[in-house]
Amino acid sequence: GVSHQSSFEIKKQQASERYAAGMAMATTKGSGNALLTSVAESASEAPAGAQLGSAMTMMKAMSKLKGKIGPVKYFYSVNKERIGPKSLEQMKELFAAGTVSLSTPIWHKALGSKWVKVGEDTALLDLFTSLANEPES
Repeated sequence: GVSHQSSFEIKKQQASERYAAGMAMATTKGSGNALLTSVAESASEAPAGAQLGSAMTMMKAMSKLKGKIGPVKYFYSVNKERIGPKSLEQMKELFAAGTVSLSTPIWHKALGSKWVKVGEDTALLDLFTSLANEPES
């Protein structure tokens, strides 16, 4: 029957997503490539819907991975719209251009669930203050 098939597919999809999430957790300390490979393998055995689910899981896992080993990714908010991720270098350019100010709400992984103003984030404040004090050429 058709209904048996679809419930099997759903179970398979859930198992695939759980597997991908499990692999993501297991490899956060390891390399990103092992994570990619394992997620790709689990996705190739699953139906199309699960492949998308696995891709989403993989994206989340990769962003977790980057947060641990890569540079900080900043998000900023203009008119309640979240914009990002931006590198520190990009944030510096946005500040220099006047797009981002000391009162612009920003967020990065280390902040957890709370947003702060640029002026309340030590790293950005130090960077922007040094920029503001540079003599005009």
